[in-house]
Amino acid sequence: MTYLSTFPLSTPKNPTLPYVKLPEYD
Repeated sequence: MTYLSTFPLSTPKNPTLPYVKLPEYD
């Protein structure tokens, strides 16, 4: 869950960490 807090959906500059990975960690 810390991953979501550290990397929210606001990662336009990080194409390597898209929002698709967020639900995976959730």
